[in-house]
Amino acid sequence: METEFNIDGPDKRLAALARIGGAHLLLALVLVIGARWLEDGLPTPALVLALAAGFISTTFIHEWFHLTGARLSGGSYTIPRRLGLFTYDWDFAKNSLNQFYLMSLAGSLGSVAGIALFWINANNSAVGFAMLAGSWASLGFAATIEWPVLWRTVHSGDPYGELAKINGRVLLASLSISAMSGTLAWWLLQG
Repeated sequence: METEFNIDGPDKRLAALARIGGAHLLLALVLVIGARWLEDGLPTPALVLALAAGFISTTFIHEWFHLTGARLSGGSYTIPRRLGLFTYDWDFAKNSLNQFYLMSLAGSLGSVAGIALFWINANNSAVGFAMLAGSWASLGFAATIEWPVLWRTVHSGDPYGELAKINGRVLLASLSISAMSGTLAWWLLQG
């Protein structure tokens, strides 16, 4: 089943991106506000929600920075038909390696921006620190997947081929690094 398509015209493309952005923002706000709301009465559920808020929100910011990198590079991409994590679908056939590098590196900058956002708003509270730890876990997950692809692409010149090497073992390793990143951040913030 086809899940991606080109949206013709800037108004339709903007409307589709606004729909995706609105859904991302709504989910992030529900998680952040929910964690803060539960903070005093139900601390354990608040911490779980806060970890999810930091991870998911930073992942969304990461993806929107990827899109910004795609736009700044003049890259070719399509907009997803369905709501989901990804804000666009990169056209490997039409884009150059330099466009791929700019788009890719922009995502990492987005993760750093997410961490900075949660750092500024941590408020020296357990829920704030859990959100910050979640944002570090998001960076750990993305970096474990994306940075090796970038490194291999420098040598192979084939970003699509390198991305195709991501398998279950890579995803499991990324989840492990993510958990370690979040746990280390939590431990350091508590000390």
